[in-house]
Amino acid sequence: LHPSEKYIYGAENGLSPSDIEKYDIQKGTATMVRDSPYHGDYPFNGNLWFSEDGDRIFTRGKTILRASENSGEDMTYNGSISVTNQIQSLFHSKAADRLYVLTYTYTWSSSQGDPELFIFNNSYLNYLGKYTLEQFKVNSQLYNAEGKFVFANENGSQIYVLTKAQSSS
Repeated sequence: LHPSEKYIYGAENGLSPSDIEKYDIQKGTATMVRDSPYHGDYPFNGNLWFSEDGDRIFTRGKTILRASENSGEDMTYNGSISVTNQIQSLFHSKAADRLYVLTYTYTWSSSQGDPELFIFNNSYLNYLGKYTLEQFKVNSQLYNAEGKFVFANENGSQIYVLTKAQSSS
């Protein structure tokens, strides 16, 4: 759901090449407006997140698109997030001008959240650093934390990460 609550953007998940679509919900029934002008040009890979102001769409495949009422600008390429793996969770803090990103490693048989939180400047997508998530101690054994979801408070001064212990019961 777009922050304006006028539109729903849908992402294909598990199809290749992947694409995204926009639906108008202002009259109560979802009506397809259009799909992106790209089909296989950029990785989308399902799952979408919006900037707080609704001007950007972030995709699991690290591609960033514009979101706009202007059809010539809507769903057009706006950059890429420089991380190695796919995006697990993303949060944009307009107040802090930051993107907080969790990634995950995917293989044909499984996927697992990575144990780092990456931080980028939102305006220019500059990499600002990363934090290693605190390990879990279970029965005297340490397990890396698997990042699942990331959020920040209203002014972006507090970051919250929901985690799970990797490879433990």
